Amino acid sequence: MTAFAPFRPSIKTKITFITVAIFMASLWSLMLYISMVLRIDMKRQLSEQQYSAVSILAEQINSELVNRIRLLESSAMGMGPTILDSPIGVQTRLDESPAFQQFFNSGVTVLGRDGTILAKTSYIKGPAGQRLTDADQLIATLGEGKSSIGRPAMDNIIRLPVFAITVPIWDSEGRVIGALSGLTHLGPSNSLYQIAQNHYGKTGGFLLVAPRYRLIVTASNRARIMEILPPIGINPTIDRFINGYEGSTVFRDARGVEVLTSTVTTHPILECPAHAC
Repeated sequence: MTAFAPFRPSIKTKITFITVAIFMASLWSLMLYISMVLRIDMKRQLSEQQYSAVSILAEQINSELVNRIRLLESSAMGMGPTILDSPIGVQTRLDESPAFQQFFNSGVTVLGRDGTILAKTSYIKGPAGQRLTDADQLIATLGEGKSSIGRPAMDNIIRLPVFAITVPIWDSEGRVIGALSGLTHLGPSNSLYQIAQNHYGKTGGFLLVAPRYRLIVTASNRARIMEILPPIGINPTIDRFINGYEGSTVFRDARGVEVLTSTVTTHPILECPAHAC
């Protein structure tokens, strides 16, 4: 029978082991620190680039909406004297304005003080003027004299998102006597659709959101068009975006995917009505 004595490392071996362990821990800590610093720096740079790209597109969208509002308001100024006395003349003005068809590819409608349709021009099949001017929009325009952008909706005829911009028509004494409403569908021929169809890198894209309705109006990913965002309280980051936060952040979106997102809010409604500016 052979007996073996237990192994007892020497002091030199212990010191060597401890030194190697300290070195490896230091190296691991350094790599972790460098990784964190690189991640933070990469996030900052990507956020700045992404926010800049979103800001440019937001400005283009804002400009497109403002141009539409200005066109309607300037046209409404000339309709005041004739809206009550000459419905035929109002219809003629709609038919003879090529700018309306350029900016409002689903049609333009003139409404009376009670919301009834006095004249309309439709550039698509179906009763365009009777589809999308919602009650809230009529209250804002006819009741309060404000230009407004209505709730986007999916048009059942052309299967595309459509929204209405409605402005008041005033008489010579500054009273609201009607409204002019232009409908825009977000199809491939529309500039707003084309802006949103840009892609960001290989996997990124853009969303155009109507915050009041928590609704994705159009998106680079067509599967997300007219998607309703989660209710208040489900995703605090989305709630912050909806409430007007502008900036960049990393969070998990409604699909549970971690994303770097930058948000810019557009402000297309003019400071004052056309008749008062």
